[in-house]
Amino acid sequence: MAYSAAKNDSIPRTTSGAANSNTADQDNLSVMARRAGQRLSGAIGSAYTNTSQTAEAVTREIRNRPVQSSIIALGLGYVLAAVFRR
Repeated sequence: MAYSAAKNDSIPRTTSGAANSNTADQDNLSVMARRAGQRLSGAIGSAYTNTSQTAEAVTREIRNRPVQSSIIALGLGYVLAAVFRR
């Protein structure tokens, strides 16, 4: 009988150890998800900044050289039409 009591006493300890391990895994997962979210947020912010700067540079070039920009746009339109027509 003493053997069974000792055996039964170890079951709750094992279960609580698994619960502690599960909680630690959830905490680690939460930390990793938070870090991934922060990195993604930073990457999106950087991409937005780069896109805005590029758009401003293109707008500036179009205003500084309207004829050249129009010729480039027409040529690019012609090439794209030829590619998509096939």
